[in-house]
Amino acid sequence: MPGYSNVELANQALDHIGKANIASLTENSVAARKINEVFERTMYSALARSHWTFARKFATLSLVTPTAPNDWDERWAHVYDLPNDCCSFIRVVPRLDVPNTEPQAPHQLQGAYIYTNEVDAVGEYVFETTDTLSMPSTFLDAVSFLLARNVAMPLTRKRGYWADMNDAYEIQLGLAVEIDAGQEPTTYPQEAGGYIDARGGSEADVEGAAPDGSIYWT
Repeated sequence: MPGYSNVELANQALDHIGKANIASLTENSVAARKINEVFERTMYSALARSHWTFARKFATLSLVTPTAPNDWDERWAHVYDLPNDCCSFIRVVPRLDVPNTEPQAPHQLQGAYIYTNEVDAVGEYVFETTDTLSMPSTFLDAVSFLLARNVAMPLTRKRGYWADMNDAYEIQLGLAVEIDAGQEPTTYPQEAGGYIDARGGSEADVEGAAPDGSIYWT
């Protein structure tokens, strides 16, 4: 489901609260100015609500030395900065993948820091973006209600619009999260060997083993 332009998104939000459409986000109108004021933070707020598959990035994390020591210094060997464009941190990618599990290295977050024992750690995270053309329409439909909520008071002065738009946003966001979650893998390949083979559970040894690597014990 392809996305649509930021102007179309803005006009969808204005339609929700019964306001006239705009031709550009930079035009000299009250509606355009108010939407411009909240557009980025509205988008980033929605992006932070889930680990969206369409807005993920991998990046080598920057090693730092915290200015104030704390109890975590004894638990973890390394401390890294959260990326500047991070909306929601997903995981530290391990150097060695663990078979049949979603690979994630142990780590903890504290403020703007990531604590882990991984050397030269690579992080996966949801990044800040306003490229609406790369976003699915289900997500943008949710954002349109959030954008409408955020401009409802300055454009209408009616508190009822704020509550109605907020309720609609939460409902549409839930649908978008559900659909996006369907893009995630539910099983992971299982390597043969060790106790798996000993119990007759490797994909290579079990007749009718699932092609996705699922194990059928004998």
